Parts: sequence; C-alpha cells; structure tokens
Amino acid sequence: MPGGGRLAHAIQNQLVKTLAPFDADYKDRGVKAHLSFCVLRQTAMPAVLVETGFIDSEDVNLLTRHGDDIARALARGVTDYGQGI
Repeated sequence: MPGGGRLAHAIQNQLVKTLAPFDADYKDRGVKAHLSFCVLRQTAMPAVLVETGFIDSEDVNLLTRHGDDIARALARGVTDYGQGI
C-alpha cells in the first residue's frame, strides 16, 4: 500500500485498541487502499482518510459518547507512525 499505508495501519491499530473495549460488537474493518481519491492520489506526503463510524447506525452512540477517545486514538496513531512503530 503506497504512501499512507503505514500511517493508516498505525491509526487503525490505535482505533481498534481504543474502541473494542467500549463496544463488544466493534468490528475491525481493516485498512483499504482507495488511490482513486484525489486527496490520497494528489499529495506529496502520506495521507489517509479515516471513517470512524456510520451516523445512520448504532455507531452514533459510540461516536457521541467516545469522541474524545477516538480523537486521542487518531493522535496516538499519528505519533506511532512518526516514531516508526
């Protein structure tokens, strides 16, 4: 996975570690490469798009109750990427 692949995996790992304890049905949907997206294709730096949940599903409860936890997981993923983890 070119470009942001390592960054995407670092973020995904942190999201899974953070959200799984809050939601017994949390499903790790993995990392997917969509190089057709302009924001991913037309950048000179690693780039990722993160979809943390679906507002038309039960995810809305997770998103509203644990928004700060999600934000911290995203930040830890970026930090892990920067440290080469």
